[in-house]
Amino acid sequence: MFDKKIGRRQFLRLSALGAASVILAACGPTPAPAATTAPEATATTGSSQAQPTATTAPTQKPAAKYKESPTYAQMVKDGKLPAIDSRLPQEPRILPNVDGIGTYSDTLHLLSMGTFGDFGHEMFQGSFGENNKDGSIFADFCSGYEVSPDAKTFTIHIRKGLKWSDGEPVTTADVKFWYDDDATYKEISSSTPGFGYTMGTEFCKLEVVDDFTYKLSWSKPNPTFPYTLRYWASMWWGSPTGTPAHYLKKYHKKYNPDVETEAKAEGFDTWVAYYGARKNPGGGKYAGTVPALGSWIIKTATTTNQTYAANPYYWGVDQQGNQLPYFKDVQEVLVADQEAYNLKVVAGEADYAAFNTKLKDMPLFVDGADKGGYDVRKFKSPRGSDESFSFNFTYKDKAIAEIFVDPRWNQAMSYAINRKEIQDVVFLGTGALRQAAPNPEDSFFKKEWEDYCASYDAAKANSLLDDMGLKDKDADGFRKRKDGTTLEILIEYTTNIDSPAADVIALVSQHWKAVGIKNSYKAIDRDLLFSRGTTNELMLGVWHTDRTNESRIYVPAAGKLIADSLAGENPSTNEWFRWYNTSGKEGIEPPDDWKQHFKDIDDWHSATTQDQYKSLATKILDFVILQKLRVIGTVGYSAWPVIVKKGVKNIPATGFMGDDTGFARSLFTATWFRSA
Repeated sequence: MFDKKIGRRQFLRLSALGAASVILAACGPTPAPAATTAPEATATTGSSQAQPTATTAPTQKPAAKYKESPTYAQMVKDGKLPAIDSRLPQEPRILPNVDGIGTYSDTLHLLSMGTFGDFGHEMFQGSFGENNKDGSIFADFCSGYEVSPDAKTFTIHIRKGLKWSDGEPVTTADVKFWYDDDATYKEISSSTPGFGYTMGTEFCKLEVVDDFTYKLSWSKPNPTFPYTLRYWASMWWGSPTGTPAHYLKKYHKKYNPDVETEAKAEGFDTWVAYYGARKNPGGGKYAGTVPALGSWIIKTATTTNQTYAANPYYWGVDQQGNQLPYFKDVQEVLVADQEAYNLKVVAGEADYAAFNTKLKDMPLFVDGADKGGYDVRKFKSPRGSDESFSFNFTYKDKAIAEIFVDPRWNQAMSYAINRKEIQDVVFLGTGALRQAAPNPEDSFFKKEWEDYCASYDAAKANSLLDDMGLKDKDADGFRKRKDGTTLEILIEYTTNIDSPAADVIALVSQHWKAVGIKNSYKAIDRDLLFSRGTTNELMLGVWHTDRTNESRIYVPAAGKLIADSLAGENPSTNEWFRWYNTSGKEGIEPPDDWKQHFKDIDDWHSATTQDQYKSLATKILDFVILQKLRVIGTVGYSAWPVIVKKGVKNIPATGFMGDDTGFARSLFTATWFRSA
């Protein structure tokens, strides 16, 4: 048994000594230790002292008798809903309260711009979660897990008595359905899910122990799995768009012989498409029909508004035994663009806004705070760089690809960027000028990585480009390719992104033109950008380099820096990695040094000693930064405006905002309330 917290170093050491288990508390986490500081930041995420974390005691025992939300009191009185004790699991999750015990409140008002908004990430609650300040893991709708001494097998426990939002029990039958009839069912899944469940090409094995206990195992050690448990792996089968077996069997051919006829009647070409719409209804006509596990469940969805109601079977309570969430419902208004979003923020129409707030709009938010009745809080971005640029080494025009793959090109394009101007203009002087690199708190961090080619030196950029043979210029002063045509770059990006891509690109475009690189830029739809990235159509990717703290960078298939991802937004080595990941069946065969790099990543993900872990991390990052400079960074750790309506409580004054900490998911939204 580990008491309180366990770091990666202790995890590896104890595993080697035959440590039997890592158990998380069924309730709340122990108080987090004081955090160290990152450049321009107030706290750390994913430091080496915050790796796979376990807690063994709740913050406080709940009251002997649980208390009913007034939202459902009348339904209980009328016999339309079971009493609170019957709806909660045997050991509910006890959530921490920043401002103390709350009061039940009316409606939480949020905004959304496009696919994701502040509520989008909140909905992805999982079996385990992470704290905002230090990345420590806690048990959420599961009660804990155990690790075998060789780190090949993980035993996971579901909270006994946990229920879906329709009152049906959550058991390992749901996990087994996900495994047998969804994730590995060939008609539904052409490939098995990643984010921890797959090591290389090996998908985990599932063993059901009892109704509330199951095991996942691999043939090799999988020390990364605790990292993924605090991330997407904890949500795959149990998120609000998860796999409630009792519901989805009605739309699955294996269990319903009439499903093809039903699918046709509903307007679908195949039963698989029908099953997918039932499983992931989004804002479609089936919105609100799939049982969920979140604190709120969707009720209605239109093109302008979505409503969510408090889940009567939500498994969380406060320290006095009051069932959460405090807000009875959520109203999320969908807006068309950034201007509309900002107008509604300053008009005071949002109780909380962060996912789409931009730092450049901080003066606007501050000026409107008194009239809008809200506070502007400064959180910090945990990103290693925001924005970043990755040139496509396998671009379809081979002459262009030959230029991009030359390390001198990436060095030159990095030196040409005036990061101080970006910091001052876009990030209002906040953040750190740095290369796309791991966070300084990571146990294997080298300062050389964040400094590499990160200074502004136009003369050096010009010299490197000349050395590459790109000396000749056209009448406008732009450099020519070896075939005599002008070298021109198209920068495609999306505005549907939680970072200031357009503003950074506008400056970088001028920086590159100043060293003779002709370029233009164009905003396209996010889905189109991803599609073009995954089909090798993008010349370069523009995205933020997040997932650089230790608890994210070590997650297989999630990384944007070390090239172990097929994500469309960062396409520089996608085709090479696809070749490696499919044993040569797809993609483009990479050079030998990249083959070794991908193998090093696989070896890193199964490292069983601290020495192996650190030496491989150093080798991998030396290669991808110092030798190849695969991703070019700009500014990291900038301030992030968080808007909180006056009177809305239990939202911390400071913290981190970004994917590395799950956005609002790590702020315990179920505890938010409106004071009288």
